Amino acid sequence: MIKVIYDHQVFSFQQYGGVSRYFYELAKRMENFSGFSASIAAPLHVNRYLPDGGAAVHGRLAPLDPHLRRFVGIANRCVTPGLLKCLRPSVVHETYYRKSTSAPKGCPVVTTVHDMIHEKFEANFTAADQTSDRKRFAVSRADRVICVSEKTRADLIELFGTDPQKTKTIHHGFSLCTTAEPEMRPDLPKPFFLYVGQRAGHKNFAALLRAYASSGLLRPDFDLIAFGGNAFARPENDAIRAAGLNSNQVRHLGGDDGLLAHLYRRAIALVYPSLYEGFGIPPLEAMSLGCPVLCSNTSSIPEVVGNAGLYFDPTRVEAIRDAMESTISSPGLRSDLIALGGHRAKMFSYDRCAAETANVYRDVVQ
Repeated sequence: MIKVIYDHQVFSFQQYGGVSRYFYELAKRMENFSGFSASIAAPLHVNRYLPDGGAAVHGRLAPLDPHLRRFVGIANRCVTPGLLKCLRPSVVHETYYRKSTSAPKGCPVVTTVHDMIHEKFEANFTAADQTSDRKRFAVSRADRVICVSEKTRADLIELFGTDPQKTKTIHHGFSLCTTAEPEMRPDLPKPFFLYVGQRAGHKNFAALLRAYASSGLLRPDFDLIAFGGNAFARPENDAIRAAGLNSNQVRHLGGDDGLLAHLYRRAIALVYPSLYEGFGIPPLEAMSLGCPVLCSNTSSIPEVVGNAGLYFDPTRVEAIRDAMESTISSPGLRSDLIALGGHRAKMFSYDRCAAETANVYRDVVQ
């Protein structure tokens, strides 16, 4: 029996998010493979995926008190090594980056690298941010390193000098809940373009805003909706007003999977202008729900979207604008993107991701 344990790290600080969702989806599927058991060792956690019982968890949900967050991390770092020793894992899959491991001595360790954003965009992070240093330690001591795209793998090898032989590319799946009714249905008086996720730095939302604002074809009859991340900050609201736009034309919405699925189904297109992604899940979600994808021609994005997207240079505002205008002036193009996207999305799933990850565990314990 191969006993896989996922450590506490990401579950100690992430309530929702792509990284914790990835490990949760792996943990709940690993039991489906012959000769495997799996559980998550998170003595105290804040993660909201875990209480639904889809994966076995050694731990309990901590009160959602911001003053306790630091205590949660400290408590887990103290308790987890002893807990793992008692659990006697065959392999520990670390869920984030630390300079030292909680795994018992001699136990194989696997880690996953999701992107190299801290290394590629160092200027976007403060000097106090130690993520890159911790990542380097985690990668160097791991027996196997899973990369979520070939682009991430190539960047890891180039930037860290990691031995290619201990790396393996395994693409993400996606698991948006598309059957739930949204908790709220916002008023959507006009057709709209959709942006999903955080907006700062390499996410390049500012360029999308300028592209939209510069179009006499888009502004009068189409809105721009940003879903997720925090509400618009003051500099973003200032930029919206400076562009001559109002809060009805450019809106921020937040909510559950049901609302996001509703927006994907209603949108003219998802616009994904990121300068760099280690993988990029929103385009997959969009394609699976019949939403055309307009996206950057950089990093791992073409690896994920394939022939199913309309690509643009994210450093050129006019290129983003032209792509958006193309989808409303050419109905045939939009129909083609929808058909190609539906086919492309079927190539990615967490079932496939878990099966390939199980092969990594088998290899590392031999």
